[in-house]
Formats: sequence, C-alpha cells, structure tokens
Amino acid sequence: MKVPATAKQSPVESGWEIKKIHSDLLEVGDVVRVPPGGTPPADGTVISTEGTYFDESSLTGESRNISKGFGDQVYVGTINKLRAIDIKVDAIGGETMCVILFRPCFLC
Repeated sequence: MKVPATAKQSPVESGWEIKKIHSDLLEVGDVVRVPPGGTPPADGTVISTEGTYFDESSLTGESRNISKGFGDQVYVGTINKLRAIDIKVDAIGGETMCVILFRPCFLC
C-alpha cells in the first residue's frame, strides 16, 4: 500500500513548524497531522486533545466508526472521519498493523 505524502511538524522556538514531506522519510517519534478524510501515513498514538472518529473497516470489517482520542492508537489504512488530529509515529514500514495483519502465514 502506497501512503501519500503528509505534513510533518517539528518543534521550533515559536511553536510548531508544519511542512510536507514524503511518508518514506518518517521516523518513529515524528509527529504528523492527519486531516479529515486522510489516512495516517504510519501507525501512531493520538496526541491531540480533541477526539475524532476513524473508519477501521479495512482492518477489522467493523462498519461503525471508532472514537479516537488522546492516547488511542490509529493505523495505516484507516480513515479519519471528523477533524484533523496529530499523532506521534509508533511504527513504520513493515512494522505497521496493516502489514502484520496481511503478512502471509507460512506456518498455517
């Protein structure tokens, strides 16, 4: 799955600097903004104080949107349905939930 470029935030003296970077450049610990209708470019933890809802049907099959707030996990392949949120990147590339769930099982 190819994830689109996303906004990355970096601390600066006056607050946060927001810039667009390619998702391949993300590292664990980076903070990214996920806009409404967007998908997280990496698995992460919500650090925004306001909550939102995510469509996780691509991973779970659940048709109901799932409430997400501070400290909750969000995953690549899910869709933010309400408002922009910031997440701290926890997993990238082959370590994301999406890749782990759909990795071929050679022991089956």
